[in-house]
Amino acid sequence: MRTTRERAPRRTARQTTTIAIPVALAAAALLGCSSSDSAAPDAAVLRPGVIDSSQVYQGTPSEHERAFWASILDASDARRATAVQQLIADAQTDPTNGYTQFLIGVSFFMPPRAAVEALANGTAPPPFSPSPDAAPFLDQGLMHLTDPLYMGFDGMLLTGFLFAVNDPRAPAIATAALQHNPAAMSFGAIVGALSGGDGAAGLEHMFAFLDFCAGAPVARDGTDAGQLVAKMNTGALQHRECFSGSYSPHGSSGHLQLAGDLQAINGHPEAARRYYEAVKQTSDYATWPLASITERRLAVGATAPVVEEVAAIASTCGTCHTKALR
Repeated sequence: MRTTRERAPRRTARQTTTIAIPVALAAAALLGCSSSDSAAPDAAVLRPGVIDSSQVYQGTPSEHERAFWASILDASDARRATAVQQLIADAQTDPTNGYTQFLIGVSFFMPPRAAVEALANGTAPPPFSPSPDAAPFLDQGLMHLTDPLYMGFDGMLLTGFLFAVNDPRAPAIATAALQHNPAAMSFGAIVGALSGGDGAAGLEHMFAFLDFCAGAPVARDGTDAGQLVAKMNTGALQHRECFSGSYSPHGSSGHLQLAGDLQAINGHPEAARRYYEAVKQTSDYATWPLASITERRLAVGATAPVVEEVAAIASTCGTCHTKALR
């Protein structure tokens, strides 16, 4: 079994409707099975999505699952499309692989490379909405996953579609997702609040996310941002979705940037600056494709971002998952 560290979010079931369809974060930390092109199941290989990977990545992804993640890290739309088609074929060959089904579903939530490039350049990204075509794959994935990290992430994404069509399963699936993966549910709530233009709720959900990650309440004025980034850099937080890792190489930078922006849009410039300065202390900052955002925020005379811009940063998976723009 291979283990790899990586990244990559406390509400009632009904309140989780705020994360609904606008949630476009990719799984912050994800991943199956054979090394052959057909990806036939191999009982001797532990696939991802089987045992609890909340602390460290568990399992060996298949060739096509690895190709999927390589395309995400490189922000290659064409290679991702090819990988997804291969995964769909694999899922037909082995319909019990919940991890493969989960990745296919996640792919429908991922904005194109152009969104990451626009954010880096300080321009508005192209319009994007997750496709309901994701729902059947997420539904199938949830039936076969046994790792609480992915069960929670899958359920969080699926409930948005279920609530939209008044599916009676939605409240129960949302409640279970919250129990399985509080980090994913909290981050999903951030995205949902921002997509609805509610910056105050977004900040509340960010505090819930950071409190969970730290294992205790964080300072609401950002005075402990330096301590938080130090723990991110050493992986000393409660859950691997709380910091950078193999498949979310800029999770730490992305989380702290978003925390600073949420402070800024809520009228707390000093707290925002503390988080922005913490972003620059992350171990992955030097290679973060969106470091230009932080530099613009810290520039003399910079104005606070608007909710729409922060929503775009939060809902663009590449904020944390793009390794580099080449």
